[in-house]
Amino acid sequence: MDCSEADALIQDLIHLLTESLAQRRPRRRYRIDARPAKVNLGSGLVVAPQWINVDSGLYSPLRYLPRPVLSYLHRISGWKSILSEDRYVSALKNQRFIQHDVRQSLPFGDDSVDYLFASHLLDVITQSEGARLIEEAYRVLKPGGFMRLSVSDFDRNIELYYAGCKQEALSRFFANSR
Repeated sequence: MDCSEADALIQDLIHLLTESLAQRRPRRRYRIDARPAKVNLGSGLVVAPQWINVDSGLYSPLRYLPRPVLSYLHRISGWKSILSEDRYVSALKNQRFIQHDVRQSLPFGDDSVDYLFASHLLDVITQSEGARLIEEAYRVLKPGGFMRLSVSDFDRNIELYYAGCKQEALSRFFANSR
């Protein structure tokens, strides 16, 4: 087995482990001590200071790995074209991640979150998963809380919707509609 085959095998194993853990994780509710409570859904490693980052990726346990191992993981990951090695390692070591599949639920109690943010998350989930996510957002947001969604070319999608092309507009938002 050469190095590229070993790298591919490691990537496949990480993917399988991530998917397996996301599906088997019990429905745990996390308490948020920070005020205001700010949550970044589907964050990946694109994080903001003092936000709680929720993603199905295995970021949380990686923080305990030594830097040389994280440097190696950076080199074989898709993040190498997005984040420098230093930013990749820093995000893993210094940010708070909750490993959770947001397509199923949000891991917080009722009325416990002030701000929810999701950038291009709707682009990679199905329409029914998106509807469930919005229901969960209403459940966890405090009265007066805010949710900000960033999606691909929102203006164009709204134009299509108002022009009577509802299905085409929705297909541009959700993964199963493409």
